Amino acid sequence: MSSYSMRTKQPSLLQDVIRNLSVSSDNSSRDNQRRKLQDDLKLTSERMESLVRDHQENLHGTLETFVGIDAKICESQEKVRQLKASLKECKTLLHCKRDELRRLWLEDVKYKQMIKILESMFASPSPPPLHYSTCHPPPPLHSHTHPCSLSFYFLSL
Repeated sequence: MSSYSMRTKQPSLLQDVIRNLSVSSDNSSRDNQRRKLQDDLKLTSERMESLVRDHQENLHGTLETFVGIDAKICESQEKVRQLKASLKECKTLLHCKRDELRRLWLEDVKYKQMIKILESMFASPSPPPLHYSTCHPPPPLHSHTHPCSLSFYFLSL
């Protein structure tokens, strides 16, 4: 019997019981009605226990599956929270490093240009004539003077 048909019969059964009890004047009909209700209750309880026994394994398996799925969902939600936090931290770090990266890029461009100038100087077959200025005499040549420092001196003239 479906749960819908049981629900629709329950109010009518209850109404019948109330009607019979209110109409009956002697105790014997009330006792018969009570026994009939107890028998129906006993049959319903036995049917319910039988259904629970029959479907207990399925119910247990379903509950285990649900618990496993719920645990995996919780794990996934935690991983998503951690991933979001990591992405937010990376975004913040990238934003903070932007100015430093720009400065380093400009330095890189400047040093590449210096290397290019120095390579062109060393690649030429004969060095260009040096023009000494009276305001800026050439630095003294010492054994510890680096050749690049001389190049920068002449480039600044």
